Amino acid sequence: MPTSVQNTATQKKSYTVEEYFVLDNLSKIRHEYHFGKVRAIAGTTKKHNETVQNITFLLRQQLKGKGCSIYSENIRTQIFENSKYVYPDVVISCSEEDKRNHLLIKEPVLIVEVLSEDTEEYDGGNKLLYYTRLPSMQHYLLVAQECIAVMHYRRMENENWQLTIYTHLSDTIQLPDLEISMSVAAVYENIEIDSF
Repeated sequence: MPTSVQNTATQKKSYTVEEYFVLDNLSKIRHEYHFGKVRAIAGTTKKHNETVQNITFLLRQQLKGKGCSIYSENIRTQIFENSKYVYPDVVISCSEEDKRNHLLIKEPVLIVEVLSEDTEEYDGGNKLLYYTRLPSMQHYLLVAQECIAVMHYRRMENENWQLTIYTHLSDTIQLPDLEISMSVAAVYENIEIDSF
């Protein structure tokens, strides 16, 4: 990234969305945008990356032929136009508009965040509130790294959200509207974790 962009990123207190796109596109690291504020996304651990890969592989296998696309870690997702943009760990979209846009997801149906010590409070707090306000969203999964725990928020017919928590390797996560099921054991395959 050019030095001038780096200096601006560390000194500037508020950005227009256009400035954010320029900064993020020129940078070697990803940035999220929150109502004028820009936040660099820290690097990840091998455990985090392996968990994301497990989930992406499981979902991709079951999405074949269903007209949906899956992306992991490096695709920007719009929460509020011109106001909030994030990079989920895993995102699924079945939108034709999203298929045509090569840089941005606007209509996710499922988002997965793998929790880390730095992001756990944000992913389970403000991000949860933002994600559940997206009309297209049907599922939000929070996956712990240090123990067996998958929190599944699912939009119900009455528009309320139901939480199911899976804490056993023998559990199966069901996403019936996407015709997907995945075992918790497969999510944590080859991942060193503590018992819960």
